[in-house]
Amino acid sequence: MQKIKQKLLYVLDILKETDETTPITTNQIIKRLKMYGIDTERKSVLRDISALSEYGFDIVLHSDNKLGYYIASRDFEDWELKVLYDSVLSASFLTQSETKSLADRICSLSSAAGRKNLRAVTPIRFENKSKDPAVKIYIDIVMKAIRTKCSVTFQYTFTDIDLKRKLKRNGYTYSVSPYAVYRSGSSYYMIGNTDGYDNLSCYRFDRIKNLTCCECNARPAEEILGKNPDIRISEYVQNTVYNFSGEKITLQMLVKNCTIDELLDFFGSKLKISGSTDNLLVTVRTTQSEGLYRWLMKYSETVTAVSPESVVTEMKRRTTAAADKYNAISH
Repeated sequence: MQKIKQKLLYVLDILKETDETTPITTNQIIKRLKMYGIDTERKSVLRDISALSEYGFDIVLHSDNKLGYYIASRDFEDWELKVLYDSVLSASFLTQSETKSLADRICSLSSAAGRKNLRAVTPIRFENKSKDPAVKIYIDIVMKAIRTKCSVTFQYTFTDIDLKRKLKRNGYTYSVSPYAVYRSGSSYYMIGNTDGYDNLSCYRFDRIKNLTCCECNARPAEEILGKNPDIRISEYVQNTVYNFSGEKITLQMLVKNCTIDELLDFFGSKLKISGSTDNLLVTVRTTQSEGLYRWLMKYSETVTAVSPESVVTEMKRRTTAAADKYNAISH
């Protein structure tokens, strides 16, 4: 009797396996229901399909009536599921078991054929997966703290020369009012205001230790950012190069055209470009930070900073120091 009451849900589960390429007939549904211990007839199955359609499921009779019914539209298209699937696989903070569990649940949102194709086109590698479950717990804690407007405390770590994690500042406890959580590359970051300062800071979740949500009220974002703090936080994320904050500057660079894609990836589309194809002058607003210098060093063969003078001077110092180190190597 209990299974009879659940018949409608079983019919829905069976239909969820279908799509336009793999419809199912009422007779096939009846056979599947028998596997669940339910005996029924065609009219009853048709009533179930009608009820599900009235509820909002897009169930369609195939143009070739003999092929049966299928679900024509879903909450997510297969390409959207592919994006979500790839995001889970690339998240290095997830453990192998967490990755598999999330990936399977994402696949379950597609049809049987869609699941098979999604797995077939996506190579899975677990080499870079974490064995530490703390990151996902910390993300959850910070999201709760933001929702309840509470501050958080934690310790921050760095990697020493033995490739071991050590606590920064002799285990100093940071107190932060969190405002946002965002992802950059495969890492997640917390944006907030650190106690004792009047600006924004960001912290990588995989470098945080012993994070707890406090009963203390968080400092309102409006107090340090003014009106529309969400816009200011978004600007901070966009302008903080490699997650290093710094003074805003107007940067001008001479760039080879082969590096345009790398410029767009790093600085975004708000670039002003002039000059010839082999010697472009690119102007962009960014921050003068350690992250910027690292990027300029990385592309020093095709990118040359020409202003402001402070950036040019620092790049001269860094490139000279790098050249001196290589010149000092004896063969």
